[in-house]
Amino acid sequence: MTAVLPTDIALNGNYNKSDTAKMLGIGRSTLDAHIAEGHIRVVRHRYSNRVSIKGREIIRFFNAES
Repeated sequence: MTAVLPTDIALNGNYNKSDTAKMLGIGRSTLDAHIAEGHIRVVRHRYSNRVSIKGREIIRFFNAES
């Protein structure tokens, strides 16, 4: 099965790890591994320390892997 990105990804949109994993067609643990290895850059919220991933980064990673 090949993953297909949704056409409505906002370039400056913030997506959580669950949504990102679904878009890329991979599991959460695989996404965490890519983040730990530096393949996917994340943004951490200043106060809550929550992780989000920009739509632009999701598209960049998807195109690099294809």
